[in-house]
Amino acid sequence: MASPASTGPAGPHFEGQVGAYYLLAMLAGAEALGLPRFGISRVRLQGAPEGYSLDDVVVYGQDSQGIPASLEIQVKRSIDFSPSDEVFAAVMVQVAEA
Repeated sequence: MASPASTGPAGPHFEGQVGAYYLLAMLAGAEALGLPRFGISRVRLQGAPEGYSLDDVVVYGQDSQGIPASLEIQVKRSIDFSPSDEVFAAVMVQVAEA
């Protein structure tokens, strides 16, 4: 597993903060933001080695009936939601792959 600090120049500290949020939610038994009604069973940072396209934070969970789900998160410090923004275009390619 790669450290967030070594896998990209933009926002490794912010990636760590997002990951920490989900880890704390898991420890508190809270549902996952982005996965309503799902408890968090595991959090992974840098999911690219497992084949995740949106790989900065991957949250694994299950609902009350044991149905599993995962949430892939691509963390960006800043992004312009416009077709002319290269970061936005790259993330949309990753979303389509996911």
